[in-house]
Amino acid sequence: MDNSSLLHIRPGMPTSALAELLGTRWKEPDEQGHLTCLSKDVSVRLDSDRAAGYVIFACPMPKTVLVEGLRTGMAISDALANNPRLAVLPEAPEDACEGWATYGFITDDGMQVAANVNTRDNTVKSIRLENPNATYCEPASPIFDPTLTKAFDIALGPQRVLPKAGRAPNGPEAGRWAFPRASALNGGL
Repeated sequence: MDNSSLLHIRPGMPTSALAELLGTRWKEPDEQGHLTCLSKDVSVRLDSDRAAGYVIFACPMPKTVLVEGLRTGMAISDALANNPRLAVLPEAPEDACEGWATYGFITDDGMQVAANVNTRDNTVKSIRLENPNATYCEPASPIFDPTLTKAFDIALGPQRVLPKAGRAPNGPEAGRWAFPRASALNGGL
């Protein structure tokens, strides 16, 4: 898929404009607003108003194309020269990743721009544009099973029934979760 047309996607772009830009490649987003019809190097999530809430570019970009003064593959020194507002963003210690730094700024119209930079070679590897006021659709509430014979993975969407591994295999408790006997939990007492 040619990513050059995708470089025009911006936060706030309505679904109709995205569909027109993508043409026959357009598919409805998933229940959380993620567009799955894009290349693996471009990610878009629609907000609850069905407009682009954020877009991430991790694709190679032509040297003539800049997104808010940035381009993937660009040296961070060049990026800083192109955009004096660009600065290292502070990261919480639990979010820090060795060998990476995030630079960013806020545009005049309030859009947040962030660039992930590989500190080993000091190049921009991805660019994220985000509407800070966007709200996103959350996954549906977990499915309730009063018999407690099904388990659901609620961390991933869409929800799915988990396999029956670890459940009682046969008999009156078939399909139910197998719990250790109290004697096994207390060291055989």
